[in-house]
Amino acid sequence: MKKIFLMLCLACVALGASAQDVAVQCGTVSVMGEAKVSVEPDEFVVELTLMEGDGKNDRLTIVEKHKKLVAALKKAGIDPSLLKTDDISNSRYKRKDTRTSIRYELELNGFDKVLAAFDAFAEAGVRQARLASSKYSREKQVREELMAEAVRDAKQKATILVEAADMSLGVPQSIEMPSVNVYMGTLRTMNYKSAAVEAEESLADLNLQQQQIEMSARVNVTYKIMQKVE
Repeated sequence: MKKIFLMLCLACVALGASAQDVAVQCGTVSVMGEAKVSVEPDEFVVELTLMEGDGKNDRLTIVEKHKKLVAALKKAGIDPSLLKTDDISNSRYKRKDTRTSIRYELELNGFDKVLAAFDAFAEAGVRQARLASSKYSREKQVREELMAEAVRDAKQKATILVEAADMSLGVPQSIEMPSVNVYMGTLRTMNYKSAAVEAEESLADLNLQQQQIEMSARVNVTYKIMQKVE
């Protein structure tokens, strides 16, 4: 009998507590959350071409040019094995001479290595080279962090709006898949450097500058608006 009485008392207390905490949904609020960050790329691809007869008084064979390039890269502290052959072609010159050209790709980690590579190109007499692409090695992780930050930003905005109306914020009713945008600011520098080389300017005079990558995320979240019932 005592056990039954105790259970009834506990039930009454629970009902009283729930009656005080009852809240009903009285609408929704939709907000956009945003997040952005700037990162420096740390992985780069450089394209360069060696060509026989590339310039006045150029008598070096393609093999000699390659050896000169390898020696310059070693001197700059860059592993020559990173140099990958992308294409080899032969062209006729004045209908009698055949000139060979080789296009390479060089993958580098760190912008300091890019600067060192271009110094090596200048020393080796390379006249055609450009910074082809760049990326950030932790891009996937940063994307995920930005999406989470955008959702937190949406919750903060929704809370401000709802509390200003003397309401309380409920659970999310819907969350759209966040969109993440990546702006590669380095592209303008790439094009400029390529144009400078094609204009036969010295590679040693190029003022290579690292550009940051801008990443941003946006997400639309709809929350329930709750009002306590007295």
